[in-house]
Amino acid sequence: MTAVIFDVDGTLVDHDGAQLRGLTQYLASLGDPLDDARWARWRRLEEFHFARHLAGELSFQEQRRQRVRGFTGEPMDDAAADVWFDGYLQAFEASWRVFDDVAPALEALGDRPLAAFSNVLGGWTRYKLTQVGLAAAFDVVMGTDDVQAAKPDPRTFVGVCAALGVDPPTVWHVGDRYLTDAVGARDAGLRGVWLDRPGADPHGRRPADEPDPSIAVVTSLADFVTEVANAWIG
Repeated sequence: MTAVIFDVDGTLVDHDGAQLRGLTQYLASLGDPLDDARWARWRRLEEFHFARHLAGELSFQEQRRQRVRGFTGEPMDDAAADVWFDGYLQAFEASWRVFDDVAPALEALGDRPLAAFSNVLGGWTRYKLTQVGLAAAFDVVMGTDDVQAAKPDPRTFVGVCAALGVDPPTVWHVGDRYLTDAVGARDAGLRGVWLDRPGADPHGRRPADEPDPSIAVVTSLADFVTEVANAWIG
């Protein structure tokens, strides 16, 4: 094995936690407390409209506007929706946190080629990893516009491998979504690793049945390093 590709949200950065903290803080500033039902609505709207963005139905900015309109129930024009989302975005970005197991895992992997890929625009991915202090750890950081595709499309995995200069069969891909990350990577010829973090929201992440034996399953990046990559590192 020659290299590792990491997913970003849910794998390196606690996206769900940042959303909850950011939305709670932003709504509090508006005098509008967040409850469980509204939090669930926010999550559903993100999944639904972001999937539309990945399918080419909405631009990155428009999916944000649709989420705001669906959450507030108000028929905002574009400018008003952008103002609302920008207020949330400031609180969301301030809430970004790297999972505790990330730094030790990256250090343990040493000088092996490492990449990060997220199903968002490449500029946004690079911005996020810079803001949380991880950008320098990766040889390649890419997003959907860099390869003109989104996971689980094989072009994403193959494109990152090409940027790293390595052959797909020699590469691990680690991500928190079973189908999008692990199965997608396996079907593209890489070794798919599913990161099943304890307590993570299962929606969109877990398989309907037991994981296929071809997929390596770990519950932390420490497990990935010690149980999956140990022979390679050693």
